[in-house]
Amino acid sequence: MGLAFRRFTRLTKMFPRKIFLVAVLLLSVILAGCEIFVFYSLRTVIDAVQQEQYDIFKSIVLIMLVIILLDGIIRYLRARWAGMYAEGGIKVLRELVGRHTMHLPVKEIDKRHSGDMLTRLNNDMNLVRVFSNATLMNVIHAIVGGVLALILLVILHWKLTLVCTIGIPLILLLSALASAPLAKYTRHVQESRGVVNSNFQDTVTGIEVARAFNLQKILGEKFSKAVDEFVLNGFKVTLARAVLLFINIVTGVTPFLLSFGFGGYWVIQGELTPGALLAFVNLLNPLAGPVAQLPMMLGEFRAQMEGANRIFEILDVAPEREGGEKFETKLLSAGNDIISFKNVSFAYTEEGEKIINNMNFNIQTGEKVAIVGPSGSGKTTIIKLLQGYYDHFEGEVNLLGQSIRDWDLKEMRNYISLVSQDTYLFPGTIEENIGYGKIGETSGKIFDAAKAANAHEFISKLKDGYQSSVGEFGDKLSGGQKQRISIARAILKEVPLLLLDEATSALDTHSEYLVQKTLDELLNQDKTALIIAHRLSTIKKADRIIVVDEGQVVETGTHDELLLKDGVYKKLYLRQLSHESQQKEAVV
Repeated sequence: MGLAFRRFTRLTKMFPRKIFLVAVLLLSVILAGCEIFVFYSLRTVIDAVQQEQYDIFKSIVLIMLVIILLDGIIRYLRARWAGMYAEGGIKVLRELVGRHTMHLPVKEIDKRHSGDMLTRLNNDMNLVRVFSNATLMNVIHAIVGGVLALILLVILHWKLTLVCTIGIPLILLLSALASAPLAKYTRHVQESRGVVNSNFQDTVTGIEVARAFNLQKILGEKFSKAVDEFVLNGFKVTLARAVLLFINIVTGVTPFLLSFGFGGYWVIQGELTPGALLAFVNLLNPLAGPVAQLPMMLGEFRAQMEGANRIFEILDVAPEREGGEKFETKLLSAGNDIISFKNVSFAYTEEGEKIINNMNFNIQTGEKVAIVGPSGSGKTTIIKLLQGYYDHFEGEVNLLGQSIRDWDLKEMRNYISLVSQDTYLFPGTIEENIGYGKIGETSGKIFDAAKAANAHEFISKLKDGYQSSVGEFGDKLSGGQKQRISIARAILKEVPLLLLDEATSALDTHSEYLVQKTLDELLNQDKTALIIAHRLSTIKKADRIIVVDEGQVVETGTHDELLLKDGVYKKLYLRQLSHESQQKEAVV
């Protein structure tokens, strides 16, 4: 329980507009006081009627009517200010999670499915909203009302109060024990909901692959399994709430039965007036009610704080390294190493196999260097290390003569432009997506970049031209069109180092020709390029080719030099020529 309260404290510290929280708590106290006064006044009203004291009766009734009207106004203000406090806090919390996620290390993003992240941002966030908008003020109201009611119950008849409340310590113990499973089951529900969302997202995103390979049945079964797990956890939550409800009913009815039994006896004996008994029974509501609902309230509180905890799990992940040096770029002059790997070894996880194993190579300013090798040899991993996505490698990775570990990563990336095989376009227009290469650049510069990328012609033929929507994941464009927009984005950035990660591997022959033509023109400029190539025919003109195998550099040279070595490169090249030849024969 202490853990849940620590999460609550942390949450309230993060929420702004604390003046609204103070106002809500104050109004809850006033509201509880008004209700207690009305209940206690019933004693005077009933006794005044019995004793025919009509002036007192009318005065108290009038005061009660005013208080009831005031009660309505207070409830309205409390609900309004609670909503403002909750929504203001959720806005800040949601933005905080969003901004923090953008700065998470790539290795942390890899650990979590995007569906689970969305569940935390939506479903778990909604649990926090319910807590801050309703649960918190209800708990304060219940505590204040219960304490005031207990004081007045003792004043009315301490013996009857003792009889009706003697079981409260036991109820509190049962409440704590019974509410504990609800938090655990709620967490399981949220986690399984994340799995359901992830599976559904995978199904929608991969719908074409699913149909191409007739995977509907397998994916459907996988989705059904996730739904079954979600439903099972939901049933456990329902069962836990049913237990709490049973305790709620039993503990709620018992005090009233005791008060009628013993209270009626003391009225007959003359120790209590009928008005005092009626007031006593009504005052039991704000005491017995919260005590009876305590198991449920504690359970909901713990469940909602578990939702907050799942959000904190994201916020507690240390962001990507910030700071570092902003080095001068004197080493951009020809003949100096712009990239160097020195005895670099790397595995994505501590227990995982090394993808790169004692790798050494260097690239000088202005060189166009291709890296080739069998699948899984570490080619794309080299690109990721160069961008500073991972820093738990052994050895030294240097850019512009400085260790990547010493660079200010944001500044370092200003010198790098990436064109990858998995081209990602953000929802929006073509102009916006190209413009992300250099934020704030003019439309004229964007058009020039598109022309340089051989994209201007097809863009101009679209109905809305550069204002055409690319759709989700760029699905309104062909693969070749998306890739050329990606290249235009890279051109607009105007940086000295270009990273090409199998930029044509996923394209058809015609699209590959257009994109390769664009890349060739780009590489003719005064830039340094590191090219990860799948199709070896595309890198024949590279200044140098580095061949990697099993995470190590095994050969280096030009295309012609490597063919003479009769090594890994020649085997890859001949195998690919044979494969392309077979494909052509099949077409004929």
